[in-house]
Amino acid sequence: MLGVSHIHTPACCEGIAARSDVEVVAIWDPDPAIAQKYAHQFNCEAKTEVSAVLNTPDLEAVIVLSETFLHEALVLQITAAKKHCFVEKPLALGLADARKIKQALATSGVIFQTGYYKRYHPAHRFLKQQIAEGKFGKISRIRVDFGTTGVYDDIYKGDWLWMTDLEKSGFGAFGDVGTHSLDLLLFLIGDLAELAAVTATFTRPLQRYPGCEECGESILRFKNGTLATMSAGWLDWVEPTSLIITGTEGHAFIRGTPGMPHQIISNRDIDTGDDLFFFIKGDAKATGKEPWTDLPPEMPVPLNLFIDAVIKNQSDHLVSAHEAAYRSYVMEALYQGAAEQRWVTIDPHAL
Repeated sequence: MLGVSHIHTPACCEGIAARSDVEVVAIWDPDPAIAQKYAHQFNCEAKTEVSAVLNTPDLEAVIVLSETFLHEALVLQITAAKKHCFVEKPLALGLADARKIKQALATSGVIFQTGYYKRYHPAHRFLKQQIAEGKFGKISRIRVDFGTTGVYDDIYKGDWLWMTDLEKSGFGAFGDVGTHSLDLLLFLIGDLAELAAVTATFTRPLQRYPGCEECGESILRFKNGTLATMSAGWLDWVEPTSLIITGTEGHAFIRGTPGMPHQIISNRDIDTGDDLFFFIKGDAKATGKEPWTDLPPEMPVPLNLFIDAVIKNQSDHLVSAHEAAYRSYVMEALYQGAAEQRWVTIDPHAL
């Protein structure tokens, strides 16, 4: 493990510890005390140099749970050593490092994965298939919401305080959880629509962290006319609706579990209990009046998919390096739009 300072580290460690087919052999972090804490948990060595981890005998894969601004340097070393890698989201701070990381991953041929878990939920996989088959007709708008109680719970401190420092994290509250929404949005649309321009606006009601937004709203315009909006932040007590899709032939929305704000540091499925309502014009079954339950089977969480891929030497269902890099590029454009109060054009060939 290279870096263990990400807020998802406890959940990842919980997932690894639950498996009998993988062993953590070495851990590094810029903070020796943090590295030692997790090395003690896995009864392995805490290394003082990245190269010492990468030179560990029989090492097959690396998990990167570091501060985002370290990803570029770490991935370049990992790919040079030809080790498979899971790099926690977001992959990069923006276009510049995303491009370098993507190129290094592509040329090395290693297996890559990141932590975009929403695309694996049964309801989301079902909706992606319906969109691909044209069931919604012309999609006019999509809305994705993702809010947590992070600020209220005061979780951004100690090992995780860096997530409020935009020089280290790249993004504040909107980017932290909104990157999941962005991945889901682009995953659902797939190759059917090309992103044209984006903009956003942020706010800091509590002003808890200097220079760090606490929530935000964004608009994304696709070249085919589809509009998407996203809200994300650390100030939501309840998330009544997480997804809305409106088309000329159908409509769908996912209703959140009332009174159950997200708990984002557990390895459990934080969206368990949400209901999908699905309406398609002329379909006697898809009335949208009752929860839709005919869904694909559950899939493993992203880290387990990665470990399975390494063991089986295959990469089905993994997030590609291009996808992860593109999300970082678009998120940087959203922040640019917020800072400059304008639309920012998306270059399809930027990467």
